[in-house]
Amino acid sequence: MGKSFERVRLCTVGKLKDADKIPGWVRANGGEYTKDVDGRTTHLVTTKEAYIQNVPEVQTAKTLKKVKIVNFDWLEDSLLSKTRRPLKEAPYIWETIISGKPP
Repeated sequence: MGKSFERVRLCTVGKLKDADKIPGWVRANGGEYTKDVDGRTTHLVTTKEAYIQNVPEVQTAKTLKKVKIVNFDWLEDSLLSKTRRPLKEAPYIWETIISGKPP
């Protein structure tokens, strides 16, 4: 596999589809998977429920401001895209999806 996710440091929270496979997918594509959100995290993949409940990981990501809080579709669509590179996050950002505003 390539290093298409080399600039991605991803964390997950919530009951996600294929959650046990996500770390392997990220690493196989050159990214880093972590269990905790910190200053080096680039993406938090979370469920709608966890986002709405504002669980601690979501709170931390919001506080850090640079972490993109996205749904599982962003990861799946990125990995299934022709280039297997991270897609633009705007359509997958939970804040945008929930507000109903166009990205």
